[in-house]
Amino acid sequence: MENILVGSRVVFGLYKDGLCNSECKYLHAVVLESGDDFFYLVSYGDFYKIRKIFVYPEGAPVPFIYNMFWLCFC
Repeated sequence: MENILVGSRVVFGLYKDGLCNSECKYLHAVVLESGDDFFYLVSYGDFYKIRKIFVYPEGAPVPFIYNMFWLCFC
């Protein structure tokens, strides 16, 4: 995730019980701050702290890749 910097536009998933199922939603956000293992994001006025491995560059084929392999190494 070294290509994701503060100010980058990203996509992340909101999961119920840690699993991406029919209730899984992918949201677009902007990176506000980068920690050691987390990104701090703002999406539609809401703030999120998301582990870096679950945040992807905008335009990455996240739902397709995630549903096949459970991780996207974009």
